[in-house]
Amino acid sequence: MGSPYVNDDFFPAKIKGIETAYPMRYNAYEDEMEFEKEGKFYNFNKVLNQEVVFLATNKKYKLFFDTENNDNSIGYFVVLFQGNKIDLLNKEKIKFFEAVKPKTGYDKYKPPTLKRVNDKFYIGYKNGTTTELPRKKQDVLKLFSEKSNDIQNYAKKNRLSFKDKEDLIQLFKYYNTLN
Repeated sequence: MGSPYVNDDFFPAKIKGIETAYPMRYNAYEDEMEFEKEGKFYNFNKVLNQEVVFLATNKKYKLFFDTENNDNSIGYFVVLFQGNKIDLLNKEKIKFFEAVKPKTGYDKYKPPTLKRVNDKFYIGYKNGTTTELPRKKQDVLKLFSEKSNDIQNYAKKNRLSFKDKEDLIQLFKYYNTLN
């Protein structure tokens, strides 16, 4: 059937502004952060800009408006780079796939399952909104408006890809240094 969790286990994590660490895990199917307290499981109330940091990995989740659903809901994004102007975010998703009945005697029945789908990159703005990062280089450059030539020259000079996570982090770091 699959799992709704990016990682099934609970790991110690802290919420920004709260000193106590709780065992937590991220439910990517429901887009909920779950924590365990005295053997019971709870979900956090979603508050814009709330941050959850897993202590062992230093992986940070932050709440932004999830513009993908067009309902102004708030969702968890992994912060890959946090800058003073914009952030580079990653959206982890698990999707439900219906059962597939055999069409012929040679086909096999496939039960319903939860599967991790490809993560998507987003730009996070300081007002709590997000924009999905386009796949094409020219569309990405348009998002940087008047600084697009600087970004393009920097990427060319340093041979950076607009699809690779580590290269995108470098581009976002550079953009945040520009005036």
